Amino acid sequence: MPGAFEELALPLADRIFSLLAGMAGATDAEDLLQETLLKAYRGIRGFRGGSAFATWLTRIAINTARSHARKKRPVSMSEFSAGDADDTDADPLDTLPGTVADPSDAIEMDERRKRLETAMGSLSGDDREILLLREVEGQSYEEIAHTLEMSEAAVRSKLHRARRRILVLLGGRGA
Repeated sequence: MPGAFEELALPLADRIFSLLAGMAGATDAEDLLQETLLKAYRGIRGFRGGSAFATWLTRIAINTARSHARKKRPVSMSEFSAGDADDTDADPLDTLPGTVADPSDAIEMDERRKRLETAMGSLSGDDREILLLREVEGQSYEEIAHTLEMSEAAVRSKLHRARRRILVLLGGRGA
């Protein structure tokens, strides 16, 4: 990745990896990140600057993950990361700093992580993507709408629905 492309893409690699790990699991995320960067490099001449480079690269990553999901498992899109629930390598939460001194705390944290993975896996593809873009990537409603090619109102509605569903599935209020 020579020059300017490298300067633009490499600072975004960790964010894109986190997004891909949330969509397809950490094991596949490394390969998907490489594929995303290669597609972006090959298609850089098609980048017109109508959006931020980060938005353009995020869109390529989402499309790459969706394509991978269709090839990997020709079932429904709403299930494409549910199979990773028991795969400890597939947990983007493992990258968070922190130590657990008490083994019972570690067990409880592992159970919470598995419940969260299962809940995330139950969301539709769009809802999961919106939740990841907002909560993990920290993107604005406007950025998400542009990336996913939908209205801000749709983004807000889907995000609200996704948050409520996660809360219900994790045993909180919200229904």
